[in-house]
Amino acid sequence: MAALVDLVFSIKWWGLARLMDAERADQLHNARVQELLQEGEQAFATGDRHVAHEVWREAVTLDPYNEVVWLALYKVLEGEDDRVVCLENIIAINPLNVEARRLLRHELGQPEMPARAAKPSAVSNTTPAPAPRKASTLSPIPERREHPVHALLRGLGIGLGLGVLGALIAVVISILRLLA
Repeated sequence: MAALVDLVFSIKWWGLARLMDAERADQLHNARVQELLQEGEQAFATGDRHVAHEVWREAVTLDPYNEVVWLALYKVLEGEDDRVVCLENIIAINPLNVEARRLLRHELGQPEMPARAAKPSAVSNTTPAPAPRKASTLSPIPERREHPVHALLRGLGIGLGLGVLGALIAVVISILRLLA
C-alpha cells in the first residue's frame, strides 16, 4: 500500500513540475509577443510601416490566436485580400468584434447594416457580383488545438483514476482471498 501511495505522489509531483514548466514557457512566449507588439508600435509611430509590418507578422506567427496582434497588423496591410483575411481571422478569434465585422463588410463592398433589422423590400433581390479577388499572402488561423497544460491535466486525471481503480481492485481481491 505504501508503494501505491509513493507512486501516486510521484505522479502528482511529476505532473506539477510539467505544469509549471509549461506555464513558464507560456509566460516567455507571451513576453516575446508583447515585445514584438511594442517594437511594431514604435516603428509604426515613426512612420516605418514596412518594419512594423514585418515585426507584426512575426508576432502573428508566434501567436496566431491573439486578436490584438491581428488588429495591429491590419493597420499596415495594403492589399485588399490581406486585409480581408486579417479581418476574417479577427472575427474567428472574437466573433463579437463589431468593428472587425463592419470593416470586413466595407472591404467586401457590402452595404452597412442598419441599426434595426428592416423588413425585406420587394424592390430588388439582385446584388451585383463581387469582383474576383487575388490570392492573399496571409493565411487563415489554424484550428485551435488543445493547450498542452490541459492535455497534461486530462492525462493525469485519467492516469490517477485508473491507478485508484487498480488499487481498489487489488484491495477487493486481497479481501476476497482473506475471506476464502
